[in-house]
Amino acid sequence: MSEIAYSVKGAAATTGLSGTVIRDQINSGLIEARYPNSKAIIEHCELVRWVKSLPTDKPEVGR
Repeated sequence: MSEIAYSVKGAAATTGLSGTVIRDQINSGLIEARYPNSKAIIEHCELVRWVKSLPTDKPEVGR
């Protein structure tokens, strides 16, 4: 059975990103979190939606 929601730490582990990135995306409104208590959870479908909304082109790194 797959998870229906993730903690910030779980979402970070699932996407391979840091918890800081996930929290920043929540704080900027790009990921919608839910709050059953004081800790955020992110629904699986919301995490998938967010990942699919990311650019497909690799950003250029400044020199």
